[in-house]
Amino acid sequence: MSTTSTESTAAAPMPATSKFTPTVGSVLRAELTRIRSRRLIQVLLVAYLLGLLLGGVGTFLTTHRIGAQERAAATVQAQQALAECQRGLAANEPPQACPADAFTPDRFFTHRPARPDDVIGHAIGVGVGFALVAFLIGCTAGGAEWSQKTMPALLFWEPRRVRLILIKGLALILTTLTLAVGAQLLWSAIEVLVFNAHGYAALPSHFWSDLIGTQLRLVGLALIAVVGAFGLANLTRNTGAALGAAFVYLALAETAVRIVRPALNPFLLTSNIGGFLAKGGLDVPTTNHQVYDDNGIALHVVHLGAGRAGATLALYALVVFVAATVVFRRRDVT
Repeated sequence: MSTTSTESTAAAPMPATSKFTPTVGSVLRAELTRIRSRRLIQVLLVAYLLGLLLGGVGTFLTTHRIGAQERAAATVQAQQALAECQRGLAANEPPQACPADAFTPDRFFTHRPARPDDVIGHAIGVGVGFALVAFLIGCTAGGAEWSQKTMPALLFWEPRRVRLILIKGLALILTTLTLAVGAQLLWSAIEVLVFNAHGYAALPSHFWSDLIGTQLRLVGLALIAVVGAFGLANLTRNTGAALGAAFVYLALAETAVRIVRPALNPFLLTSNIGGFLAKGGLDVPTTNHQVYDDNGIALHVVHLGAGRAGATLALYALVVFVAATVVFRRRDVT
């Protein structure tokens, strides 16, 4: 009787809520560890950090503090240049404008100071650079599982495919968000040090709002890049194939579309990236010939504001990610 009882107990099925079933938290922690431990991602981040620090050193070395003597000399030169411009107009020479902002003293400095306008331009360079890094991170995070043949083992642990790919995407988003914000904060600290040492004027009232708005859009661009790259790498099952597809599209396909069908310019990736990052948006032509009305206003132009361009980019990344999820859910994994 004891033998029968033992056999019955052994044959009993395990409950659906076994303690061996992975939770969202355990899978997320595993994915975060996997991303953090990947050698290529570590190399990319170290290279990016070194580039950031070298850029800060270069900015410091190529700017200088403007002394009182140089400022006074530049003021005199600016006044003389403005007077000569105005005399030229009075002598009925060919018409030319003499705007005041074209004859400010800072345009006549012997050395280059740190300028407020440069800070936002540098922030865009830092953010676009990190967006490229984020794209590479998304490609290697999506393609490495397939190239290293570890996906079957991962599915054995967590067989719910949709849930798995969503958690993997969430891990990438959290990692990219942290790194993108950290990169902008680090560069802002570097710029503050440079500006305090070599700045020549007070920051304009709208400076911080413009800078923070630009940095937030750059963080959003990095998130869009990593999601789109992850989806593309899962579709191709290979990191190199995903990078190759992205290169062919950006270098060849978009160029061909601009030449053959310029009306599609407002829907291209690069056009929307420009509209998303540019202050006030970007005017994109829809013809290969510029046409102006009587007031000199360009016709056949579509304005891409930050909202529209950002929504378009996010939609493209989401479509690629959803397609990758659908394919991953249905196809065999060997």
